[in-house]
Formats: sequence, C-alpha cells, structure tokens
Amino acid sequence: MPYFNLKQLIFSKSNENSNVAANNPEAVNLAIAENTLKQYALKEIFSEDVAESHMKGAIHLHDLGYPIRVYCSAHSLEYIKKFGLRLINLSTASGPAKHAGTLTGHLNTFLASMQAYYAGALGISYVNIFYAPYLVGMTYERMKQEAQYLIFSCSQNAFSRGGQTLFIDFNIHLGIPAYLKDVRQSAQAENTQGKSTENTRKRRRCSEKLSSTSGDPATATASRFRSRNAIST
Repeated sequence: MPYFNLKQLIFSKSNENSNVAANNPEAVNLAIAENTLKQYALKEIFSEDVAESHMKGAIHLHDLGYPIRVYCSAHSLEYIKKFGLRLINLSTASGPAKHAGTLTGHLNTFLASMQAYYAGALGISYVNIFYAPYLVGMTYERMKQEAQYLIFSCSQNAFSRGGQTLFIDFNIHLGIPAYLKDVRQSAQAENTQGKSTENTRKRRRCSEKLSSTSGDPATATASRFRSRNAIST
C-alpha cells in the first residue's frame, strides 16, 4: 500500500464500508488487511478475466476483502443451551445457562466471536421458541425486560470487523414447526417444570415482547428481526 493511501486511511474515515460508523484503530487495521487480501483474491482465487473485469469496473466482486471467511450462516441456540459456551478462542468455558439473562450473555459472546469468522450475517432461528422454557413463572414485566436486554445487548455489540455492530438475523415464529413439536428442549433452566402448554404461552409472550421492543432507531434497528408463520400446534 502506498504511503499516501496509508496516511489517508489513518487520518480519515473510509467510505468503502458503510457499516463502519467512525474511524478507529480497528477500522484502520481492517482496511489495511482488506487491501492486501483483495490483491491475494484477485491473483489466487479468481480467473484473470474476472479479476480484470473487476479492476476495470465492468463487474464488482462483493466482499472481496474477505476471501478467507465464510459469508453467512444460521446458528443453533439449542446448541448453546445444551453445551454452554466453549469456544476455541476463549481461555474459559461456561456451563449451560440456567437463566434467560445468562443465555443472552452466552449468545452475545458467541455471536461476537463468530463475527471474526464470517463476512456477512449471523442467523439465529426460533428465538422465542427456544427461550420459552426459561420464561416459565416469569412476570410480564420481567419478560419485557429480558426481551429488551436480548435486543439491545446484541445490537450494541460493535467490537470486531473494524468496530461494526453485529450483523444479526433473529427469527421469531408464530407457531411451532411440525418437525420441532416433538423434540425435547435441552434447557437447563431452573423453572422448566411447567407443562408444554405453559411453554407455548411463554413462546407467544416472548414473540410479542421481541416485536414490541423499541428505542432509538439508530440502535434498535441494528439487528433485523423477521417474523415467520410456522405450523401451529
């Protein structure tokens, strides 16, 4: 990278990535790394005619600076519930969560860690369904607080990929899919002695709270939430 370009990166914000809200040391490191990896990708991954077309502006290779990362994928909240938090980049491990707030903390750390391996979004499906066992016996106001904690703690996590907020796709469902209704959940929650009908009520209440949580648009919309119709029980 020429000295002039490097100096521009250090003292001014790059407009190449709109997800990086402000210039910071991590954003500078990201830009330098991407500059090098783009050259590698054009030389080693793409054919000469594709690389030439990109350089001339005939086509655009999206996320060219992330050739060694997976683009995006969905992840299982049930896996975190069953095994706790055990990641190769952490020197400590956590057992399965017994409380909703602890599960949210595990999920937040998991997503922040996974962002280092992905160029795009991290998806979590059945959020309200898999949280339901932790909500048994919980008051309406407490449930609302847990929903707010989940949304805002995840949408305000901006510590990797140049200081970007987590690119998350949370999915909540209006019903339980047929292929899940007979599967026993692996929750270690202390208050999971309620009947399946109680979990169903909590699942619906959870989706209501997740959908109604609002705040400053600059932060509340950082995570995208999709509500999908599924087969009802």
